[in-house]
Amino acid sequence: MAQLVVHPVGSYTFGSKPPKHEKDTSTQAKLERLKEKYAREGLRRSVEAVLVVHEHGHPHVLVLQMGAAFFRLPGGRLRPGEDEAEGMLRKLSSLLAPPAENMRPDWRIADVLGTWYRPNFENLMYPYCPPHISRPKEVRRLFLIALPERCYLSVPKNMRLVAVPLFEIYDNISRYGPVISSIPALLSRFSLTLAGRPPPAAAAAVAAAQATAAALVAAHQQQQQQAQQQQLVQYGQQHQPGQPGQQQKGGIAVSLSAPPAAAPQLAQPPQPQHPPAQYGYQQADEGLMVDFDDM
Repeated sequence: MAQLVVHPVGSYTFGSKPPKHEKDTSTQAKLERLKEKYAREGLRRSVEAVLVVHEHGHPHVLVLQMGAAFFRLPGGRLRPGEDEAEGMLRKLSSLLAPPAENMRPDWRIADVLGTWYRPNFENLMYPYCPPHISRPKEVRRLFLIALPERCYLSVPKNMRLVAVPLFEIYDNISRYGPVISSIPALLSRFSLTLAGRPPPAAAAAVAAAQATAAALVAAHQQQQQQAQQQQLVQYGQQHQPGQPGQQQKGGIAVSLSAPPAAAPQLAQPPQPQHPPAQYGYQQADEGLMVDFDDM
């Protein structure tokens, strides 16, 4: 079985670059242009790249999203007479490579995943050429690309590069189309090694260590609870009811002895007498006048 090393999506740095606009504004316009080019150049050859990463221990495929619900693989039409491998690397660099030459990824073609055919000038493609079709209008080749461990990827501003898990893609023709939804089945003949993920033995050791730590924490909490309960019992024993002059209320001894006798009152020396403050008013011809005496 063929081997493929898959790196985590967090290993890659994503940026943006100027937008790349589609030549056709609708599917019908695309088919009309295909018909015109077929009359001049013959069979249309196209290539698309399958880029696999992993996240949460599961393989994901990088696809380009345009708008709300249109998804496509990186790739495009080959030039007349162009080699498929060279054209695949050219399309990848045009779509996802940073503008700087020294930052371009080291693309490597791992294998050919599959071939799709367009028998007529229609939007339908098949993973085989129907027997009654002698001259298909387009042949599309899917290449599996082995990504390096780390690299920079630049996405056109009018597109989004999204990582879609295999379980979301599988048999989801209504959302991703027949070509993309077939990728999980095509990848099943590869043994995928998820780099950066601990092996099963290490993962089991980590889980066992976590379980041991949780058990120690639970035992420590239980010991603290038992110590608190013991302190409460000792406190209740030290303040038992039945002692003379005391009544027990909720573990607290309340004294019932008579209050102490009041201290004898000492004779106070006579205080000088002052007349209380007087707040009076007198009515005058000019109005109300208030007098404040002894203030």
